[in-house]
Amino acid sequence: MKKTYMVFLSILFLIPLQAQATGRFTDTVGHKYETSIEFIASRGIVQGYEDGSYKPESPVNRAEIVKIVMEGSFGGSFQSKDCFPDVKTTDWYSKYVCEAKSKGIIKGYQ
Repeated sequence: MKKTYMVFLSILFLIPLQAQATGRFTDTVGHKYETSIEFIASRGIVQGYEDGSYKPESPVNRAEIVKIVMEGSFGGSFQSKDCFPDVKTTDWYSKYVCEAKSKGIIKGYQ
């Protein structure tokens, strides 16, 4: 699955974008994907971290990739719910994971 995420992100960042960089994040100025990162941030797909950083060289975890896919593909508001034993309504990612499950995009372990 990790390879799939990397392919998705590679494709996402290679798409030519017509967005102006705004310096929204403290660590993306001058980064090779700055314009792409600003583009997806301007559409609410990513928000970065509380300290104002984006961490463009950090690996993307499963919850983050599900959020990116769901926001990028479907947008809108999703409802938090308990859909897996290890996903609780209080988890920031529960609404994305549960919506992805309901659409058949992901499934859990037996």
